[in-house]
Amino acid sequence: MRRDYPFEPSRRETDEAFRREVWLQIYLPLILGALLIGALVAVAFLSPGFTSTSNLADVSLILVLSQAMLIGVVPLALVAALAFGVWYAIRELPPYLQRAADFMARVADETYTAARYVRSPSLAVRRLVPALSRLARSMVTGFMSRS
Repeated sequence: MRRDYPFEPSRRETDEAFRREVWLQIYLPLILGALLIGALVAVAFLSPGFTSTSNLADVSLILVLSQAMLIGVVPLALVAALAFGVWYAIRELPPYLQRAADFMARVADETYTAARYVRSPSLAVRRLVPALSRLARSMVTGFMSRS
């Protein structure tokens, strides 16, 4: 077991570190986002001439569309990650693919050689059977013609 610490941390210390990370990585961004949206709504309501219904409808539409755009960010990020992965693969894979192609060519050559050694006795037996049957026929017809 690898130890990253010069001493073994207590359970209380690790729990506190975990809670601090949860606070910083989950709760803080949620609170900041809610405050930002609340501030935008407050600015919209406090702006002069905001009392008409069309202005409220515009703000509502903007808030709904912002949520829909956030949903669209995930597929966009996936497509960007896929594009980066393809670029990285095109840059890094050719030497490995060349080694694989050389290996597969060697495997094909060795397979062909082994198949030739396996095939040759089979072909010899296959040629022997008709030759023996012809010999047997000629012997039978030879014996029959004498009698």
